[in-house]
Amino acid sequence: MKKLLLTLLFAFGIYAFANAQFVHPGLSHKISDLERMKYQVNAKLDPWYSTYQEMQSDSRSSYNYTVQGNTSITEYIFKNGAFDDDSRAAYYNALQWYFTGDSKHAEKSIEAMMAWTGLTKVEDRALHTSAIYIMLEAAELIKNTYPGWSTSDIDTFKAMLVYPGYSNTEVPASLSGENGTWYWRAYKFGTGGSAGNQEIAGIRACMALGIFLDNEIMYDRAFRYVSGLPHNPGPPTSTTVKDEWPYRVTYNRNFENVTNEDYHYDAALENYIWESGQCEESSRDQVHTFFGIGLLCATAEMAWNQGDDLWGHLNSRLLLGLEFTQRYNLSFRQSYPDQTTPWEPTAASGEFIQRISSSGLTKSIAINPYNDQNYDRLTRGEFLNEHMWELPIAHYVGRGFKNPDTDAKWIVRTRDYIIAETGGYESAPTGQAYLGFGGLSFRRPDGCFGDPISGYSGNLPTFAMNSLPMIIEAENFDYSPVSGEDRIYSDGTTGNSGGAYRTDENVDVEECTAGGYNIKDIESGEYLIYTVNVPSSGIYNIAINYSGINESGTLSVSFDGQDVTGAVSLPATGGEQSWTDLNIASEVSLTQGVQSMKISAGGSSNAFNLNAISIDLSEKLTQTLTFNPLPVSEVGDANLTLTATASSGLSVSFDSSDTSVASVVNGELQINGVGITTITATQDGNDLFNAVTVSQDFYVNTAGSGLIVQAEDFTSKSGLGTETTTDEGGGLNVGKTNVGDYLLYQVNVPTSGVYVVSYRVASRSDGGSLSLLVEDTEVDNLTFAATGGWQDWETVTSGTEINLTAGVNTMRLNIDAPGWNINWFKFSLKDNSLSLDDISDQSINITLYPNPVTDVLIISNGQNSNMEIFNILGKMVLKSNLKSSTESVDLSHLESGIYFVRLTQENTVLSKKLIKK
Repeated sequence: MKKLLLTLLFAFGIYAFANAQFVHPGLSHKISDLERMKYQVNAKLDPWYSTYQEMQSDSRSSYNYTVQGNTSITEYIFKNGAFDDDSRAAYYNALQWYFTGDSKHAEKSIEAMMAWTGLTKVEDRALHTSAIYIMLEAAELIKNTYPGWSTSDIDTFKAMLVYPGYSNTEVPASLSGENGTWYWRAYKFGTGGSAGNQEIAGIRACMALGIFLDNEIMYDRAFRYVSGLPHNPGPPTSTTVKDEWPYRVTYNRNFENVTNEDYHYDAALENYIWESGQCEESSRDQVHTFFGIGLLCATAEMAWNQGDDLWGHLNSRLLLGLEFTQRYNLSFRQSYPDQTTPWEPTAASGEFIQRISSSGLTKSIAINPYNDQNYDRLTRGEFLNEHMWELPIAHYVGRGFKNPDTDAKWIVRTRDYIIAETGGYESAPTGQAYLGFGGLSFRRPDGCFGDPISGYSGNLPTFAMNSLPMIIEAENFDYSPVSGEDRIYSDGTTGNSGGAYRTDENVDVEECTAGGYNIKDIESGEYLIYTVNVPSSGIYNIAINYSGINESGTLSVSFDGQDVTGAVSLPATGGEQSWTDLNIASEVSLTQGVQSMKISAGGSSNAFNLNAISIDLSEKLTQTLTFNPLPVSEVGDANLTLTATASSGLSVSFDSSDTSVASVVNGELQINGVGITTITATQDGNDLFNAVTVSQDFYVNTAGSGLIVQAEDFTSKSGLGTETTTDEGGGLNVGKTNVGDYLLYQVNVPTSGVYVVSYRVASRSDGGSLSLLVEDTEVDNLTFAATGGWQDWETVTSGTEINLTAGVNTMRLNIDAPGWNINWFKFSLKDNSLSLDDISDQSINITLYPNPVTDVLIISNGQNSNMEIFNILGKMVLKSNLKSSTESVDLSHLESGIYFVRLTQENTVLSKKLIKK
């Protein structure tokens, strides 16, 4: 348990949580965990990527989410849907902020949290404090990763958590059932007055509060209780029977003559999960048992991230409870070669314990397969999909402690069964019991048993992903709060013979004359593991900085379990501290993603010392840049969001060649005037990637030159419905589609020409798709990403050029994927709307200047030509016969916009585009 100096100066309403040493962020996710998630998503590896996509499709992940709370709300009501949704929105947007770097997500997270800072009352039950946990996860992430959450707002949020004030020595005088919030409802944990899962809810909340508030007294209070360390007085005396059911008996109790000052009730781990794995609530029902175990898993993960091992407490008692509960429930739904029939633990078989609980509240008679008390509904196996299995599997299996086929087989089987049954990975739970989306947040790559660090700050490791290319200090092998022997490293001797740095590990580390530390006394067969991120698949070089004591040592490097170097002989360098660099492998192919890197020693023992490992690229990688097509627009149109994605995941910048037409403002394209400008998307590259640019022309026409078809103006349809929009324009949209729906339209096209079509759509999920048919011929097909919700509108275009003929055209929108609304689709003329031949005959050297033109156009070498000028809609606005080799044409009477000049000379036609300012 943490033993840190803590000085606290507290008064009611004004308080200062002193500098206790905690890992931050440090509830369920450390920085290295967040980086693992982000890099796996960037690599589009499952289950991280598909789980992220599902989270991203949740409307509560959007920065357009509408916060439901407000500071006028003073009371939290248990299972408050608005609070629960806002908490989830705060948490999901906090993750989105870290993954995308878009501050709008961070600001939405803050908005959702600050909306509830008016709370002054939470009902006086530890159970209800389970609700604050999700919001604390968000607060911990934002406070420690986003600089924009102001100190004053953080203090306001903290004050709400401990209202009416905090003291570590006494209860606030104004605290009552009507006045008090989260900490004061959690800190007693129920003290035996309620079911075990309810007390554990208070423990989880108290521990999370302690970490977020840097308050070790809160943290220790929770950890000591759940670990069974000295705490509360007890036990109570069970008196008369209160209720008796087939599966359990409940008692009235007397708390007046308690004598044991260090007594623990049902929330202590050993009292909630008994020595057989049976839970104190197994005889109550299965849903409450799941809930209690799930709360313990979340508590254990927080403690682990702070350096305390609750997962392994009492010989991994928590795993024993997980396995007992899952064997009972899963075997009812699925048979296995070693369990062909449902497992029935009974008192007669010795597999079920009949015992009065530590709180004296209940006596277990038999395991209950029904719902609590009424026993009118069979619920056994019903709660397998509790969105909690990835977390314990990530610890016991993912960190290398247990065998998935023997020790942890029932929780692994449950996870795999649910994936097969639902067709997807762990998703969002209801309520505040579990975080959910564990395939993103908790799944660990194979062999990554520890967590990557860059060093230590005081007594705590500094968690940070090793992202290539980089130099990794050998002494910064992965960290674990308990010994990493045979998981993270193998060392043939006990203790650190160098006596320097990480002295609680067996790895031998000494001070290095080149600076820092080095690994010494390396015996043949020893190894070290480092979690690394390969940001892009490519060809890399591997080198080491070492000292060769003699020439008989070898070293090999493996990535993701594959040896990529073979055993490389290390020449002598002249002594234990004679350091040199040696390239041990060139042209090594590595695959993108987070993975384990294993350094293994061979040959003779004590032949070399190791200082650092360097991995760099043989040559910079080529990245691609996807720049979404820009629709033809008009003066007066709203700003367009510029969207370009680099395959590297690096940020993209934009530039406009003619700011009089459009300029780039905060990642959006602001329309300033008629004309054509080139918009360039640039990714500047870095040490890993070459720079890349992509450009496209952006056309701006005069206002009213486009043809807009409102979605609701269909002549017939199949499926779909109409509903009122929530945007400023009001009106109707057609939406909530299914595959196979379609809409038919009769569209009057005023002018034949080349058009680009844009669509105003909203979608809750990725993969929305539609196709446009004109006169039964498909002319456009478009797939688009989630916009954030049913009414989060975006304008999208495929960039396809479409030839339309003047007159009434029959058009059809086919729905090829579900999940979108459409508001309108718009046809914009592009280039020559008159379908001119656009012949540039080199024998006619006719030039027009200036272009763009203000008032007077000069035409050179156009003698004996007929000139016609048409506007964007195809109407002739000027006609003349050119007599001289150089003629001036007055255009001052024409409005700003795009025009087309057609010059006919004998049998040759030349057409040119003209922009009038």
